[in-house]
Parts: sequence; C-alpha cells; structure tokens
Amino acid sequence: MAYTILFVIALICVSGFIAYFGDLMGRKMGKKRLTLFGLRPRHTAIMVTTITGMLISALALVTLVSVNSQFRKVLTKGEQILAQNKQLFAANMELEKRGRELRLEVNRQKQEVVRALDDAIQAKKQRDTARLRVDSLRHDIAARQKELIDLRKRRDIAESELAQRKDELKIMLTELETADQSLRLAQSKLAGAEQQLGAAEQQLGAAEAKLKYTTDKLAEAEVAANLGDLGTDMAVRLRVNEITFHQGEELARGIIKPAQTDFAIGGDLYSLLERASKKAVEGGAKVGDNGRAVGVIYLQMADKEHALFIDDDEGKRIAVTIKQIASGKSDVLVQVVCGMNTLPNAQVPVELRLYADELVFKDGDKIAGAKIDGRESEGHILLALNSFLQTDVAKAAMRAGVVPVSGQDPRSALGPNSQAQADELLRVVSEVKAMNAVADVNVYATGSIHTADSLNMANIRFGAKKAQ
Repeated sequence: MAYTILFVIALICVSGFIAYFGDLMGRKMGKKRLTLFGLRPRHTAIMVTTITGMLISALALVTLVSVNSQFRKVLTKGEQILAQNKQLFAANMELEKRGRELRLEVNRQKQEVVRALDDAIQAKKQRDTARLRVDSLRHDIAARQKELIDLRKRRDIAESELAQRKDELKIMLTELETADQSLRLAQSKLAGAEQQLGAAEQQLGAAEAKLKYTTDKLAEAEVAANLGDLGTDMAVRLRVNEITFHQGEELARGIIKPAQTDFAIGGDLYSLLERASKKAVEGGAKVGDNGRAVGVIYLQMADKEHALFIDDDEGKRIAVTIKQIASGKSDVLVQVVCGMNTLPNAQVPVELRLYADELVFKDGDKIAGAKIDGRESEGHILLALNSFLQTDVAKAAMRAGVVPVSGQDPRSALGPNSQAQADELLRVVSEVKAMNAVADVNVYATGSIHTADSLNMANIRFGAKKAQ
C-alpha cells in the first residue's frame, strides 16, 4: 500500500514536470516562430503542447503498466475481472447464504449434541440404577434360594411329622368312631327314656284331664241342681247349634323363631294370643279374668302325636310352650285352635299346637294330579276342578306337612287377588274344555311352600294335557 502511494506521488510529479517542460517548449517555439511540417507557428505550438500531453498520458500509462502488475491486469483483463467479480460476488452471496445455513445447522447439531449428552447422562444414570437393581435382585435371588433350601428342609421335616400325625389321626378316628357308637347307644337309650317319660306324662295329663272333667261335671250338676232352668237353657242352646266357635277352629297362627331369648319368645306368643282374642271378641266371645277372650286350657304337640295336659295355671302352660319352642332348632308354627265348642258371651278355651316350620314343596314340585273329562260341560268341569282342589290337593298338602287353616272361608283359598285367581280357574276350565277329551290336570308349586303356608292360587299353578 505504501509503495502504491509513493508511485502515485512520483507519477504526479513526473506528469507535472512533463507538462511544465512541454509548455516551456511550446512557448519557446512560439517565440522563435518555429514551424513543423509547414504549419504556422501558433499551430505548431499547439501541436507541441498536444503531443506533450499525449506523451504524459502515454508515459503514465506505460509507467503504470510496467510498474504495477495489478494495473496491468486491470488494463489487460479488466472486463474478464469484472465478469469474474460478478460471478465471485454471486458465489460469495451463495456461500454466505450457505454459511448461514451451515451455522444454523451447526447450532442445531450443537443443540442435538447437548441433548444427546443429556440423554447419555440420563441413560448412564438409568444404567447405574439398573445395575444397582440387578445387583439387589441377584442378592434377593441368592437369599430366596437359601430360603427355598431351608423351606425344602422344613417341608421334608413337616412331611415326616405329617405322616406321624396321620397315623395318630387314624388312631383318634378309630377312638372317635368308638365314642360315636357309645354316644348313639346312649342317645337311643335317652330317646327310649324320653318316650317312656312322654307316655307317662300323657297318662298323667289324661288322668288330670279326666279328673278336671269329672270336677267340672260335678260343678255343672251342682249348678244345674241349684239353677235348674239355666242348665236346661244351655242344653237347648247346644242342641240348636247356637255356637260361636267350634272345636278345632283356628283363631290365629304365627311363626316364632327359637333363636331368641325366652322373654322375646313369650312376647311373640302373647302377641299371637292377643290376635286370637281380638278375633274371638269379633265373633261374640267374652273377655275373661286373664284380660283376653281366649284362655289356654292345655298344650298339644301335634307333630309328636300326643297331648301333654298340665294344671289350670295358664302362665305355667305358656311357660311350658316357651321352653318347648326354645328347645327346637327350626322356626315353629304356633296354631291357636278352639279347644271345645263355645257359646256366645263366653271365653273361648284354646289350645296351642306347635309344628316345625319346614320346607314342604320346592318351586316346580308336583303336589297332586287328577283326570278331568273335557267333554263335559264347563260347569261340570269347574265343579270337578274345585273338588280336586278341596280333596286331592288339600289331602296331598296335609300328608306332605302343610298345616291347613280349619274353619276358614273356602273363598279365601283363592289368594289375595280373588278376581285374578278366579280368572285363572276359568282359564284352566277353558283349556280342559278345548281339549274335548280326558285331561291330566296337575298342580305344581310356584315357590317354596312351608308348613305354615296355606295353598292358594298365588303359590300354585295348573298344568293340563291330554291323557295318554
């Protein structure tokens, strides 16, 4: 750069000197009136001055070309350099754009490298954690294998002990079987003793009842002797059937659970007697000294087919009933039944009948069956169907263990919805009539029927088909 500046300064000085020399020469030639090539002196001076200027330019150009290689290149290859410069400028711009893209890519790569480093650090941590976990698991496996070996040893010991216990168990089972046989023998002896006791109690009760009956008859005879006309009137009333409640007629029934205290059982029993008393009052009975229209006269265990008679103390009778209920394992049906024919305005003597409330029929069980001729009239078929219900079905239910409700209105057997149940009977009549042949009519249970349940159209269904 310094060399170029010195060259420019020298070029300016040389050009000034040549210009000055040319001007000086021109003036001298003008003063001497010299001519060249036949020109006038003035024109000759102008030509000398012009040629001198041209020499300055030529000398300057030659000097620049010979001294400065860059100028020589510009002079000889200027257009090519300009074209190359344009190309290089475009290439430079492209390279600059590419450089920016590469810098962005480098930055992105750097970020990815940073993320990769972070991932590598995390992976390394996870690997270290996994190694620790694997080491821990290996340690656990070794411990478990050791425990397994110990358990196998214990199992072998336990199996040997189990074999010994089995032998001991066989001996104990043999002893238990012997003890069971002894127990069954003792139970059979106890049952025999209980039967003998029951028979003795029955005989005692019968004797007491006979004594009471004789005493009552004697009292009646005395009253008849004293009142005369009153006894005659009572006999007349009995003869004309002026009876409010008949012997065997049911006044109330209920289920009592034995798995409760005697006090709770007594409460259920007294509540049942109150219901019977209310029905007796509605039928014209009179409330007695015990505050009810019914009085318990004796206790009968109908399921054991014997009657147990006790004294006139109603409280003792009820206490015996409570103990009898509490001694059972299943629910008990308690039936309050009129003990003898009762006249109006008199207290109704009742007995308490106990039945084990057990399952008698399951859903789908056949209760009874009969053959009914579908060729008869609908009225005849209806009568035959009604007779079948009141005889065959009722007897089959009683034999199976269902306790009937004596003295009830037969229409109540139709169930809670009498209209719907009557329609069901008529439907069966129409079905049998449509067969126009002898039909097998069967009655099936539609649910669980227990001892305390009464059969009605709500828990039974009919099935009819042509007889084979």
